[in-house]
Amino acid sequence: ATVSNNDTQVRALITEEATTRATENSAISTKLDGVFAQVNPSMAGSNELAGSGDIFAGVWSEQTARIENDVITSQRIDTVVSDFQNSEADIKALISKESTTRASQDEALATQVELLQTKVNEDISAAILNESTVRATQNEALVEQITTLQSKVDEDISAAILNESTARANLEEALAENIETVQTTLDGHTASIQEHKSSIDGLKAEWKIKVQAGGKISGVSLGVSGTESQFLVLADRFAVGMSTNGVLTYPFIIDQGKVVMNTAYIKDGSINNAKIGNLSADKITAGNIAADRMKANIVSAMSGQFTELSAITAKIGVLRTATSGARTEIRDNLIEVYDANGRIRVRLGVW
Repeated sequence: ATVSNNDTQVRALITEEATTRATENSAISTKLDGVFAQVNPSMAGSNELAGSGDIFAGVWSEQTARIENDVITSQRIDTVVSDFQNSEADIKALISKESTTRASQDEALATQVELLQTKVNEDISAAILNESTVRATQNEALVEQITTLQSKVDEDISAAILNESTARANLEEALAENIETVQTTLDGHTASIQEHKSSIDGLKAEWKIKVQAGGKISGVSLGVSGTESQFLVLADRFAVGMSTNGVLTYPFIIDQGKVVMNTAYIKDGSINNAKIGNLSADKITAGNIAADRMKANIVSAMSGQFTELSAITAKIGVLRTATSGARTEIRDNLIEVYDANGRIRVRLGVW
């Protein structure tokens, strides 16, 4: 149906086309259905003339069934579109869905692609794209799905969510994997979060999350294999916090390669090298202590060796130069000197 009024033409159309064909080696059937409505002023929208531009609405479906050289294929394409154009705007909404199945002697395949899209001029658009694939052969089974959500304003502003999932099994391996990415871009700057989960052969499992922005990366990785498990953290600053009566504190912090602990209890520790500003301990047991200076209120020792001893005041029990033979002993207020036979030769002091 067509109506023409001055420079404007209004059209409405319903169309259906069907074809079948068979030969010695092939058979094919196709069918095309379409419903269209259009308003198209021949003069409007150009040279700044008044009136609307091109207004179009359409729904159509294309179906195909084919057998050729032992390959069986079925396909269906559905499209729904609304399009408005004039000198000031180009606005479009689209839904498209394509489904395909194929079977042969060695393979069975099913794919589906679905697109939802809206657009205002060339600068603003939003879209959801979903792609699914299922395939089986004599040696392998595969499932893949990719989902994309994207919105865009100009060339420099965009936001997107991408999800990729894969499950594959064959005679040599089994794999399940999922990757999800969340990303924004503005004025040449991009920030993204990516999560990666995988399971391989029933022996290895891994989970990773990576956050990236401004040239900096932060991430966490958990993994288990047949020989070990690991937990890795990548960050300039890592902290463990706790909330007490609504107050958040961080008793353990790793900042720029330095570890800060408010309070620590170590049941058994081994330190190769340590720098301690202040040390308080009930008991210290050491094979060897080396220091330029030692200051203490009380030092108690069973035995000691001193290369040099300097004391302002001292109380001593017995100080001997030797345990037997020729020696000098100092005790309290008494000094005694013995010869090699252990006889006192000199006694000086109070006795």
